[in-house]
Amino acid sequence: MGLAEEAQKVAAEFEYSAKDVNNGVKEFIKQMDEGLQKQGAQMSQIPTYVTAVPNGTEKGLYMAVDLGGTNFRVCSIQLHGNSTFSLTQSKVAIPRDLMVAKTSEELFAFLAKQIAKFLETHHNEHYHSTIRRRTTVSDPRGFKDEEIFSLGFTFSFPVNQVGINKGTLIRWTKGFDIADAVGKDVCAMLQEEIDALHLPVRVAALVNDTVGTLMARSYTSPGKTGTLLGAIFGTGTNGAYVEKLSKVTKLTSSGSADYDKSTGEMIVNTEWGSFDNSMSHLPNTPYDTALDAESVNPGIQMFEKRVSGMFLGEILRRAILSLLSNKDIGLFTDEDSSRNDVSSTTCISEHSKLYQQWGLDTSFLSIAHGDNSAGLKVTRQALDGQYGVSAPSKEDAEAVQVIARAIGRRAARLSAVAIGAVVIATEKLKKPEAIATVGDKEPGEDEMVDVGVDGSLVEFYPGFEDYMREALREVDGIGAWGEKRIRIGIAKDGSGVGAALIALVADKAMKGDLAKFGEHSTSEAEVPQPRKLISHPLRHELQVHAEAPSNINTACYFYLKLNISNLSKIRSPSTKKTIEHLINPNSNISSLQIRAKISPSHLVITATTMPSLIQSALALESLGNLTGGLGFLLAPRLSLSFFVRDSTLITPLSLSLLQMLGGITIALAVPLVVAYPDTPTGVAHRRSAYLTLGAGEAIIVPLMLAWRGSEGCPFSDGFVFGGAGVLAGICAFRAFVLGVRPELMQAKGGRKGL
Repeated sequence: MGLAEEAQKVAAEFEYSAKDVNNGVKEFIKQMDEGLQKQGAQMSQIPTYVTAVPNGTEKGLYMAVDLGGTNFRVCSIQLHGNSTFSLTQSKVAIPRDLMVAKTSEELFAFLAKQIAKFLETHHNEHYHSTIRRRTTVSDPRGFKDEEIFSLGFTFSFPVNQVGINKGTLIRWTKGFDIADAVGKDVCAMLQEEIDALHLPVRVAALVNDTVGTLMARSYTSPGKTGTLLGAIFGTGTNGAYVEKLSKVTKLTSSGSADYDKSTGEMIVNTEWGSFDNSMSHLPNTPYDTALDAESVNPGIQMFEKRVSGMFLGEILRRAILSLLSNKDIGLFTDEDSSRNDVSSTTCISEHSKLYQQWGLDTSFLSIAHGDNSAGLKVTRQALDGQYGVSAPSKEDAEAVQVIARAIGRRAARLSAVAIGAVVIATEKLKKPEAIATVGDKEPGEDEMVDVGVDGSLVEFYPGFEDYMREALREVDGIGAWGEKRIRIGIAKDGSGVGAALIALVADKAMKGDLAKFGEHSTSEAEVPQPRKLISHPLRHELQVHAEAPSNINTACYFYLKLNISNLSKIRSPSTKKTIEHLINPNSNISSLQIRAKISPSHLVITATTMPSLIQSALALESLGNLTGGLGFLLAPRLSLSFFVRDSTLITPLSLSLLQMLGGITIALAVPLVVAYPDTPTGVAHRRSAYLTLGAGEAIIVPLMLAWRGSEGCPFSDGFVFGGAGVLAGICAFRAFVLGVRPELMQAKGGRKGL
């Protein structure tokens, strides 16, 4: 058998027939359903807690960060509301020492600092609001115009996601190794470091890049129908699609997850690379078997090993080696140049990459597959220049090309199995308005099923989409007409634009607006306009800006969803009870303790709270000083009559001295009054006031007691002992606060703020 015939024989091993496609679709749907029902299925079917997709009318400014390997990317995305957006981004390399840091705080603090630098560089006006936040954190007038950026966090490491912005790290990969981060919520770790810098940023969503692909496509796709599926066919392969919540039974049965249910849908991350790991329906060849056996994860990701770009080159390399092992067919050998049109001896170097595992890049398949040059000149040049094959013949190139095309075609047809299974399982082709005859020329816009794809295979591999569509037409339940209704479009930057859009969905869920999210507006005026969303605890009030809250409960719910952990930071029991009452009207706090003012753009909730201990002490002491001082000034004779042993001791000199003492007493009330408010100025003056007054009292008390025993003391024993006792008590309280409980000096809500 000659070289051409042998190559055709090898290529035939990669044939994936229409029958195989249909059997694959049925098995794919079966494994999808299993993954929706239970943990540990071959296809994970991971709930993402993203419960809506955009339609292109959304507007707003959002942020995204992407930690996917050795680089960290920060983006801001301005959504224009007409399916277009503007993107600003920066990228920085992660220092090697931080990838293996002793604590997670070191890495996440670095990430937060990059966000701060990005804001300072690209959003200077908003960055200055963070400066105001640092200096006016306890001031009711502070940062009222500050805008909170909602941020989508693409974290490309294995996580156990339990909410739209909650997920614990399972393990590190890609060279990272920070032990204390494992098992911790990655969003919370990033938020903590963001809060430490007082940045106006909220980590709103934990993002998978495949889900981001779906979201990015749904925003930019033409027409009124939202995107059903986002798929990646590149170095790896995966898909995420919109599923009915009622079918995600493993989620609803757990009852522990927190997510919005108003849309009745949720995006599911299939992790379809692991489809049919048991190999009951996937095609197999000796080259696939050998590749899997020598891979780092034998028996795992079997679908991906037949579809993704990481593996196609290796499959071709092993197929070529099988031809090279047959000396009778003469691949890459032509000692007398009889088969070589360049009249040169053909041979392969013993150091050729074709003899090295993973030595053949998948990009070579694209070159060989699409080569229409005379005598396959392009393919031959690639074999010569990149793979150590000296002067390959046309027949050599043709043999390689026929096998490369067979491998690429099989990958595309397997990809169609995944797409077709999702389309059929979701019944998107069965809507009544979609019924049409084969004679119809083109489906209507509202009949289209939109699929967003990304990755080098689908974008650059010649004919990949054509092969997919060929297989889709062969799927029972899709056919020629259904295939026309499947619109496949490129979706770029799922980790950037897609992540920002997921942050937008998280905002909508927080505000309770997802029920209408994704509906197309009939006029521009109906396009939702995002308002500023901020929260900050004041001494006596909780201030929440939200989008036209319908009631107090909802508005306060927005506040808590902004960062639910903030509730634990509120130190005032009455304020905390007020908040708890607002989210749980059945609690036993009286509604009389709540005062609220609602306007179309904001809500101010005022709780009737008691002053803190330090404030009560300052108030009482100030009142005592002012009352006593005024008495000494305005009625010195009457005042002295209470203190002296004998009225004959009241003289013009003693009256003048008492009035002077009254002025000093009033003056001493000033630092107490200044220290009363829970503001940075007030808090800063408390320690100095207590130190100064305490030192004076510590001197006066022993002097009063010593003077009592002298003959010249005009004061009665009752006044001396009473006055010394009061001053000693005040002095002891100051010592307790300064030495034992200095935190009492702080503002009631804490200096850190929320």
